[in-house]
Amino acid sequence: MKKTLYYAMLVALLCSCGGKRNVDNNINELKTEVTTHDTVAADTAEVSDTTKKSLNDIRFAGWTEKEWLDNEYIRTLRRYLDDYSKGKIEYEALNPYRHLTKGQFVVGQIEPFMLGGVFMYIMFVDDPEKVFTVCVYSEVDAEAEKVLNYEVRSIEYQSEVPGMPKELLQQIMKEHPEQKVW
Repeated sequence: MKKTLYYAMLVALLCSCGGKRNVDNNINELKTEVTTHDTVAADTAEVSDTTKKSLNDIRFAGWTEKEWLDNEYIRTLRRYLDDYSKGKIEYEALNPYRHLTKGQFVVGQIEPFMLGGVFMYIMFVDDPEKVFTVCVYSEVDAEAEKVLNYEVRSIEYQSEVPGMPKELLQQIMKEHPEQKVW
């Protein structure tokens, strides 16, 4: 029953994302065989040795469902939203939603991002009909195979999930305690 409601919420969330197709590329299983760039602009180190792990292999090595639901990428986003709502940083795309950033959010989906780090869909508890996409990047020391700094690269309003009232989100969260409220 828990999984059914979780998947129902996930389907509703994904269907609302502007008709964009969500392709689940299992990046953790991919090995670098040709020159790869972790990001287009910031990470220009080339990986050409086929015996080395890809940067996302290093980032997400050994992750289970527990790590996907509670990790430094999500904590970095929470700190970023706190700083934004306090006026410590500016992000023009969020200005119409500043009132939401002070409240809690839930992660509807999180997955490795092909340009490094994670890609997330989030909803704020105070207005769960609004869905936002988030990219959080992390630097990797490939030699030490260690994740270093985390950085929120983008937060954008994506779309509405009609019929997702606050009460329904609270019910889903109650039935799925593994899903954290941030």
